[in-house]
Amino acid sequence: MKRAAVLATCLTLPLASLAACSDAGNRASTGPSAKLDCDPSRNSEGARGVTKTSVKVRGLLLKTSPAGVSFAGNDIGAKARFDRANREGGVHCRLIDYGGAEDDGNDPGRNLAGARKLTTQDKVFAVVPAYSTTFSGAAYLVQNKVPFIGHAVSPPFCGNAWGMGMGGCYTAPPNGMTQTAWERMLAKVIGGADGKTAAVIAHDSVGGKAGVAPIRQAAIAAGFRVVYAEAPLPATSVPSDWTPWVRRLMTANGGKPVDVVFSATQTPNNAGLYGALKAAGFKGAFTNATDYQAKLLKNPELVRALDGAYVNVPFVPFESGSAAARQLRDDVAKSSPGAELDTSVGQGYWSADLFLRILQQTGPELTPETFSAAADRLTGNSPGVGALNGKAMRLAPTGCSALVQIKDGAYRVASELTCHPNVPVTPAGN
Repeated sequence: MKRAAVLATCLTLPLASLAACSDAGNRASTGPSAKLDCDPSRNSEGARGVTKTSVKVRGLLLKTSPAGVSFAGNDIGAKARFDRANREGGVHCRLIDYGGAEDDGNDPGRNLAGARKLTTQDKVFAVVPAYSTTFSGAAYLVQNKVPFIGHAVSPPFCGNAWGMGMGGCYTAPPNGMTQTAWERMLAKVIGGADGKTAAVIAHDSVGGKAGVAPIRQAAIAAGFRVVYAEAPLPATSVPSDWTPWVRRLMTANGGKPVDVVFSATQTPNNAGLYGALKAAGFKGAFTNATDYQAKLLKNPELVRALDGAYVNVPFVPFESGSAAARQLRDDVAKSSPGAELDTSVGQGYWSADLFLRILQQTGPELTPETFSAAADRLTGNSPGVGALNGKAMRLAPTGCSALVQIKDGAYRVASELTCHPNVPVTPAGN
């Protein structure tokens, strides 16, 4: 199709899309997006949220909560990636109609209500990014064949044809598979796991409880002797007295402190727990998968409490010198000037990138069924999250992540993005 024909197509789109079409005519594609010779007349339409020239996408996130936990950055990251896709002409000549994300307030009832609204009122094709500690709306999305993609840390993302995690499924079912990259990287940076004991502690929620056994199993696979693995921390509030949990961790190794604490909770709890542990004389390694956020470094109290902590990052760290990290930083700066980078921004960005890759593979005939089938066939490598292995991502992690350390008020890359083999996880974590 000639450039003039593309312009004619663009003129039929809403005014908000004209700038994207104009810019696309002068840019080379650097990701999964359409070429200028695409022909929208070949595209299907009629599926929920799908026209010949657009596909409607919205997010569903925990953006606010009583405990101060927020994954709102997912919205910023997704918008940045979708904006670039639209600047480059969309995917198969379809622009991404992204209208932001619903806030579930960390309330299972609101999450379900959000899923219903997005499906029946907004009539979206897909829910991207999708991320909450209790994704209760997933069953409704599955029932109505609504694809959803996000950071799959809760069981509803896994084992069905409609949900997918940007790095696969992290909450393996009994006798499923779990990643070991986090635990193996941590072992390497502290001089090995041989002879070292570890504890796994999580918050008392569906996601927290589901995460204990996989982390425990992975720590064992990395060579640690796990002597404590529980999910007792409050899910919706921050304790004012950490004594009960500090006492457990400081005596779990036969009356002595453990060498490593793997924490599966959020920043307020991590800061409180690690700060209290250090005050009690803890000299071991403390690691988690949530405390990667620029605003944290602006809080002297949090920096002091978390100094020395290692943070697992499920994508290429922003501080990396890689092309993928530079592209993300540039995209976010263009889309949301002044936005701070944190884990949730990366989660949203790479979730959107995965959606675009599947959309590219699906082709002009876009329905929920063709999209799901294309997701199952997905292969290759993402520069941001590593290996992609299609249907297997619905059942297990891809096994790739990076590690940073909070040190002297900054994030320092302790290990670049690497991939490691998964291992089986049993109900008892044996």
